[in-house]
Amino acid sequence: MKDQKSESAKRKNALWLGLGAAAAVAAGVAIAFAVRPQVDPVAAFKQCKDLVDKQDYKAALQPCEQATGDRVNAFDALVNRATALNGLNLSEQALADYDRAIAIKPASPDALAGKGDTLFRLNRYQEALAAYEKVIQNDPVYSYAWIGKGNTLLKLKRYDEGLSAYEQATTINSQDPYAWIARGYGLSEANRLEAALTSFEKAANLNPEDPEAWSGRGGVLFDLKRYPAALSSYEKAITINPNYSPALIGKSEVFRNTQRLEEALAACQEAIKVSQPDDPEPKLCEGDALFALGQSDRSLTAYEEVIKLDEQNSSAWEGKGLVLAKTKQYEAAIAAYDKALEIDPNSPNMWRILSNRADSLNFLRRYQEALEAVDRSLKTAPTNAVGYNEVWFIRGNALTGLQKYQEAIAAYDKAIKSKPKYEAAWNAKGNAFSKLKQYQPAIAAYDRAIAINPNYLYAVSSKGDALFQLRRYPEAIAAYDKILRLKPSDASAQVPLHAVWLGRGNALSQLKRESEAIADYDRAIAIKSDFADAHFNKGKALVSLKKYPEAIAAFDRAIAINPNYPGATAAIEQARRLNDR
Repeated sequence: MKDQKSESAKRKNALWLGLGAAAAVAAGVAIAFAVRPQVDPVAAFKQCKDLVDKQDYKAALQPCEQATGDRVNAFDALVNRATALNGLNLSEQALADYDRAIAIKPASPDALAGKGDTLFRLNRYQEALAAYEKVIQNDPVYSYAWIGKGNTLLKLKRYDEGLSAYEQATTINSQDPYAWIARGYGLSEANRLEAALTSFEKAANLNPEDPEAWSGRGGVLFDLKRYPAALSSYEKAITINPNYSPALIGKSEVFRNTQRLEEALAACQEAIKVSQPDDPEPKLCEGDALFALGQSDRSLTAYEEVIKLDEQNSSAWEGKGLVLAKTKQYEAAIAAYDKALEIDPNSPNMWRILSNRADSLNFLRRYQEALEAVDRSLKTAPTNAVGYNEVWFIRGNALTGLQKYQEAIAAYDKAIKSKPKYEAAWNAKGNAFSKLKQYQPAIAAYDRAIAINPNYLYAVSSKGDALFQLRRYPEAIAAYDKILRLKPSDASAQVPLHAVWLGRGNALSQLKRESEAIADYDRAIAIKSDFADAHFNKGKALVSLKKYPEAIAAFDRAIAINPNYPGATAAIEQARRLNDR
């Protein structure tokens, strides 16, 4: 299941990680903590603050530490250094600095809120909530703490309380665009998209030059599948700030979902150009675009580069899982999905990761585990999300593997209800009917799949098999011929041609056209020499033509391939008796 990643979740996470902090990992950062006696701590503090304001976090670390030697500026130096450490994804060290700052000023809302943000980054949500609530206890009108509290409550799945916290923030300061932006992200997370749209539009009205308001609006419009309007909103954000990478990344997602794949890649690469080298999000965007273009090797490289920058980037692990699954490395894919779930078990994308995990489990024929994973997915999957239909499709596949065909049909119907033109689901529904030997409704389902996509050869082949079962042999041959008229390379990309030749041969044999049937069996064998079915059925056709020595040779070959081939021993004995007469 190729999932389309929701950029809105990434935007929400970016907001929740705190304002101004670039999401990046500084691999191998050497932090010099020693304070040189000759350094002027007042001058060091000025340098510290300037570098943090410029988001040059690595360079800021040493002067910020040196500035802690000045009693007057020690508190602010620690808060600034914590900001820099968070910007470098060194959140444990940042947390220690906030604690040092709080020891100096225990009631400081800035330090307590910063500690809350850092705990949030570390997925320690209960502790983060306690930090924000302590700020509110000390200063009930500190709106940023209400926003942080809202973000945290949503992560804890306490949606109503979270939205109430956002409402409190906008009540405290109804003219603060950031409060409305935060409320918009929260409403979007709670899947209240129209209300979220209103909130972002309120922010844009308050500050028309704020690119984040326009970009957030674009994200909600994307989730509403209003792609032209989403693209327009992202373009507005980019016009305001051409270097605003979240809008470029959002623009790429619109392009991906409207199959403008080369443009999607170009937008990601533009985001890479305007971002800091250690910002993982544009590289993640590039991985997604390359995956959509079918460039598995390059997309895997991009995801692994993101993981090197930020080992805790769950979206990169998810993307890596998708690539590994596409290249049929299912065990490795499951391990990557598990890592994504371990990093952020409360991720708004958990439903999608679980669904992809179930898909890989299906390929490994671990159907019960797949069913359990997909059922967990359905508990939180938004019904309007891109890819929701595929969750039901994967559930149907798990149930089919468990031979629960009626339940599988019900699951495929759910997938079709979500996406009526879903040829794979129609075909799978037909296969489930065929397993129940209900060939007429199976053919009706195959016909729906073919009507959606006349070149969907899985359905054409399966229809031929169902027609054969109904003894409608000329129609079955016509279905097989539709496949065989195509270029072999085109046809074999979808269906195994040796099986098509076998089916056609079987239909010809039933029409007593054994010589033609034998020619088809030979074509199947030419493609797959160890195809026991073709050798066995060829033997039966040769018996009908009284060519017993050749029939015996064909049966011998089937038995050599599969010593336990059903009926082969009896068939060869019969052929020998007939030959001995």
